[in-house]
Amino acid sequence: MESHILAQLTFGPWHEDAAEEWKEKVEEAFESFLYILPKCSQIIGEAVHGVSDGKLQAYVRLPRLDALDAHHLSRYERSRLTVLETLLGCPMEIRILSHGDGVLDQVDWRQAEWLVLYGAGTDGMAPVRDLNKRCIPSYLLPIDADNMERLCFWARDEERHCRIWFSSRSLEKETFVALADPKSDLNTWARELALMVEKATGKPTYTHLFRHYALPDDDELTRPCPLCGGDWKVGGEAFEFRCEPCRLTSYAGCDTGGKNAEEFARIGTWPGRKGQ
Repeated sequence: MESHILAQLTFGPWHEDAAEEWKEKVEEAFESFLYILPKCSQIIGEAVHGVSDGKLQAYVRLPRLDALDAHHLSRYERSRLTVLETLLGCPMEIRILSHGDGVLDQVDWRQAEWLVLYGAGTDGMAPVRDLNKRCIPSYLLPIDADNMERLCFWARDEERHCRIWFSSRSLEKETFVALADPKSDLNTWARELALMVEKATGKPTYTHLFRHYALPDDDELTRPCPLCGGDWKVGGEAFEFRCEPCRLTSYAGCDTGGKNAEEFARIGTWPGRKGQ
């Protein structure tokens, strides 16, 4: 949370005695603009918004100080903001209330050796990360707004699967399969998105495969890539497992206890090796 920047956005005066048609148009433009911002990771999560001191205002969390700079806005955001500013007769004003720690202001995907699509625990941020697992706001990547939205939707779906797996006993296995099997619909979608990011950036982009349960004995640290069966374990990296040809990365499982731990640990493992 300390990385986030708190900002106040002021859009212009709200005329309570104005015609209903004007108020409806302003409300539509206002909500439409704020709705699209998280999808391009200009803001983190939803905005808190309304009328304060006679003006339309919103409080938002920004990933970086440059998040709402005009040249970072997509064509959809620019068009919706233009409509709103025209209706209100004044430009949007941005006031930074808290600067956070500024960590993400130093993130530059161009300096990364490779990138990873890692959705769990993003807290509303973009799912593309560098090797230090720092989220890279989608608006910094050379991709269009439609693909930024696809990344946002995938991260949202993975987060929902994680929550269901953690809290629903009846759906525990189904959601864990979706998270841990590289050929599940969720992870197939992730691999397609990772390939899209790789083509756009020229950086090798991996899909992070969710793990929790560990195989018994030494099998956990020697398990092969679940897609090709090749060597997977690497050393000295942020992730313990990485297959370059399959663009798949993960970490070692940590849970060996519980009634179904071993069964779940074998979900999403390579089927061709003895004991796996």
